[in-house]
Amino acid sequence: TEVGEVEDGSWGGGSSPDERLKMILKMEEKREQDLRRLGMRVVAEGQQQEVFTEPDGKPPFSGSHPPVHDPTPLRRLGISKKYRRSSKPPTLEASAVVSAMKHAWKAYSTFAWGHDEVRPLTQTYHDWVKSGLGLTMIDSLDTLYLMNLTEEYEEAAEWARSRLNVTRDGDISVFEVTIRVLGGLLSAYTLSEDRTLLDKAVEVAEVLYPAFSKSETGIPYSLYNPVRNGTKYYPWTKEHAILSEVGTLQLEWRYLSWLTNNPKYDIAATKAFDAITTPHKKGMKDGLYPLFVSAENGNFASTLYGIGGMGDSHYEYLFKQWYMAGNKTSRHAPTYSRYKT
Repeated sequence: TEVGEVEDGSWGGGSSPDERLKMILKMEEKREQDLRRLGMRVVAEGQQQEVFTEPDGKPPFSGSHPPVHDPTPLRRLGISKKYRRSSKPPTLEASAVVSAMKHAWKAYSTFAWGHDEVRPLTQTYHDWVKSGLGLTMIDSLDTLYLMNLTEEYEEAAEWARSRLNVTRDGDISVFEVTIRVLGGLLSAYTLSEDRTLLDKAVEVAEVLYPAFSKSETGIPYSLYNPVRNGTKYYPWTKEHAILSEVGTLQLEWRYLSWLTNNPKYDIAATKAFDAITTPHKKGMKDGLYPLFVSAENGNFASTLYGIGGMGDSHYEYLFKQWYMAGNKTSRHAPTYSRYKT
């Protein structure tokens, strides 16, 4: 049984903390090996380099930014365009997945177009933000592109270009908009090389940026009202920040800096990461972080631990940041490297 899949919520058979940590590390090392094997298969035509390696052998996120608005981000990562969209007939399994996506997309486009999510049973929609930000649509752009659902992709991309506007008079979740809207736009740009999507990503980041810059500790506010320039944390957390939200921003903001040659986004996200991952910080237990962080001083503010909700994606991003930095100990990913040692 994999970690987190035990019905009673335990970590498997009463094992000791050391055994549990070894189990996690073993699983992460296997995932790393699988990713590296995949990277060796997905190479650019005529090139013999791994997916996350530059032609000069340096990792693409090692601190050297490409030219502003680099039009070929995937080719810099060593991924040939032919691997992004296949002209071969899909397998039966792939066809079934595409059919499921088309079915779900039809429901969304019919009952919730431009809104955040569809409610299929009632054939209505639900918005996380007033009037909606099209979260499902933006988050699905890369999937539509990869599945060759060209008509659906173009309709959604056009909505993003012309209708998406995050400057709303309401509280916006910095975490949710980062992973769904900013991440969705950056993924779609990377695949399509459509400059307008990158411009829209910059627009979104600029709207959210005060949630970082107004924080004295670097820990971004959970909620931001762009119209009123208002910031706050969730009242139910007693004005504390949530671990998964603070530690699940770095990939998108850092990648945006890499694409635009503007370090401000990377600096903001890394400052937030450093605030919760300072070496030997009090409060860590068996390699786990408490789920709540004081926004006033950056100290941990609870004795609750877990790899489920409110903590899960922080640990996911530890691995991804470490991999993003070229599997090396660096300012961008020190914590995962410490876990491995």
